[in-house]
Amino acid sequence: MGTAGCFYFLPLVPVEDNVPPTLVRASPARNGSVILTDRGAVVYIVVADQDNAEELTFLWEMSGSGILSGAQTIPDGANRRASQIQIPPEARFAGETLTVIANDNSGTTVVVSWLVEISEGALE
Repeated sequence: MGTAGCFYFLPLVPVEDNVPPTLVRASPARNGSVILTDRGAVVYIVVADQDNAEELTFLWEMSGSGILSGAQTIPDGANRRASQIQIPPEARFAGETLTVIANDNSGTTVVVSWLVEISEGALE
């Protein structure tokens, strides 16, 4: 007797759903503005990821200048990562949009954007 027509079922392996990362805090606040002074500005976000915060990557971009380098990423608790960048005091950034994308490498992201403004008299 053969096995033709017999079904063999492998054990079911539970698949965990990816929990998307979430924004914990941002400075400046989400939908606020980055105000450049004569010292520039430091901008940061903190993102939580219950699945694997160590996998979070951050991409900082200025609308008219492209991808920015020099950002730092640091742990901020067991399931969180922070990323910050120093924006130099340059007039060319006025009116541009600074965006950071936190990616959990599973296709889900947190995106935060700010309008860049120059503090009055900062770059004279």
